[in-house]
Amino acid sequence: MDRDELLLWDEPGMLWRSAEGAALKLFVENLSVDNKSVNQDINGEKIAGKLLKDFIFWHDSEKFAYSYAKREWEKKELEEYQNVDESEKILRLIEKYINSAVLYTKINKQIDFVLKDLQEVGVCLTEQQFKTFLQLYSDFSNSSRKWPLCGWQPVELSNMYKNFSKPAISFGKNMQRAFEDGTLNKDELIEEIRKLGIDVIDM
Repeated sequence: MDRDELLLWDEPGMLWRSAEGAALKLFVENLSVDNKSVNQDINGEKIAGKLLKDFIFWHDSEKFAYSYAKREWEKKELEEYQNVDESEKILRLIEKYINSAVLYTKINKQIDFVLKDLQEVGVCLTEQQFKTFLQLYSDFSNSSRKWPLCGWQPVELSNMYKNFSKPAISFGKNMQRAFEDGTLNKDELIEEIRKLGIDVIDM
């Protein structure tokens, strides 16, 4: 891993400058709300048919946070953070999941949470869009330099460990005698060991 290239990932927005990040970002920005949706933006205008990059929408969780805030400065901060176009909110969500070390480690859970936010705003993915999103998200996740992995890309680590051979064992004299006198069934034992991902050197 090149040190200078790794340090670049500390810059804001770097996560989205990779080819995989740019592809996923473009896909999200061009998703549109279902034409039958009755949802409205923060100005009370219907967002049916609009692209996610063209309107600001407050989710129920955001409305709750704003109503719960008591101080004016808190409300102001929430307004500034939440008053961004919907595609930016989805991208923020994805970035949080990609770099979370604990809560959202399973990629299927990450995708499920993102889809729920899309559904709330009124986006109904077609089967083809869903397949495309899964592929783009997986590619993005596997090629991103993640905080929990100390800057490594999952694909890099996978390629590194492919070069390591699986652990292997061989049977000693006592085991060989047990096979010969019928105390142990050699074939059954070898099968169980290989289920554990361990090679058996037959001696």
